[in-house]
Amino acid sequence: MSLDPTDRTRSGLKRRAPAARGTRHPGRGLVTEVYEFFPYAIMVVDGGGRLISANRQGREILERAGLQDAGTAACCALFGCRRCGPLARCCITQVASETGKQLPEVRLDVPAAPTGALWVTAAPLDAEGSAVVFHMRPGSPQDRRARTRPQWPDGRTLRVFALGSLRVETPQGMIGGPWLEQRPGQLLRFLVTERQRIVPTEVIASAVWGQTGRNAPNTVRHFVHALRAQLEPHRAKLAESSFVVSRRGGYALNSERVWIDVDAFELEVRRGRCALSAGAHEMALACFERAVELYRDDFLADEPYAEWAFDERERLRAIAGDTLRELAALCDHEPQRSASYLERLGGMEPFDNDVHRELIATLLRLGRRSRAVRHYHAFKRRVIGAFGDPPDFDLADMISHT
Repeated sequence: MSLDPTDRTRSGLKRRAPAARGTRHPGRGLVTEVYEFFPYAIMVVDGGGRLISANRQGREILERAGLQDAGTAACCALFGCRRCGPLARCCITQVASETGKQLPEVRLDVPAAPTGALWVTAAPLDAEGSAVVFHMRPGSPQDRRARTRPQWPDGRTLRVFALGSLRVETPQGMIGGPWLEQRPGQLLRFLVTERQRIVPTEVIASAVWGQTGRNAPNTVRHFVHALRAQLEPHRAKLAESSFVVSRRGGYALNSERVWIDVDAFELEVRRGRCALSAGAHEMALACFERAVELYRDDFLADEPYAEWAFDERERLRAIAGDTLRELAALCDHEPQRSASYLERLGGMEPFDNDVHRELIATLLRLGRRSRAVRHYHAFKRRVIGAFGDPPDFDLADMISHT
């Protein structure tokens, strides 16, 4: 497949011959020529880092790297994402998509580049982060500068995993300790739950600790200080916190510096739905798979009785269930793969007739009759025990139709 940006299959632009020296063509033709003959390399990838298009300079680099085919996972293969250098802990495509803004330049050693290194920046092409454009200019492997801003690594330095038991990670590694189960950890969990807004101190004290009255704000401030001390032990006295910010009489997590797996999960689901509505089933499949990989378990599974987490937990659980249904449907032609998603969904929905009927039907398609029978009888016992009535489908009828 051609990577020429003038190819109608990619951009809708007509292929045209290079202009004679000294002539200019207005409108779309000029834009196409600027893209193609721009002196620096340009590359466009989808949200999963797969190649969509590249200009002439970009194609030369990609061809030397053996990544010239459209649809190739070019980003990580070319730049060494999650392997080494400034990108050892992240993927530049994912960071650009999640932050929703242009990233500062970073110098990367790229053997396929003419000079052996590139200054690279990336920016999302739309609000959904479904495509990312890269600008690459020559660099030097001997250049000691790694990036244009010291805090680049992924634009944020704190990673919070709230799908499942709470985990917190900095560039230096995981942060653990008893504080996670104490009030500073409870405060962090609550701020993750309310991550879209600034939460007043009175609301925090009442929701998390059931405390009201004049002393409530002082209690919150005390535990905010304790939380900041755990997250930023080397922060200078009186310096503003990078992670827990104070605004308008309340507190919030700094979205510019704190990555939360819940946001990444929802972003992948949105990308997958956009791709599915556009008929891009392979892209949708990849996005949904990344989403369910992020969904390790229910939201804040280690805080099962906190009332302030109930609504968010159920909302995210419903999204995860719908995503697993989409994956099972997209993989219907691969029953083994579809069955794995249906089994996971069945664990989340233990009384759902439709889910378990579809799982049993898929197991029968695979020829796994014994397993299908065991699953049916286990499901039947569970449903009768909970509701007093058997499932609304019969195993014998299902077997007779396979």
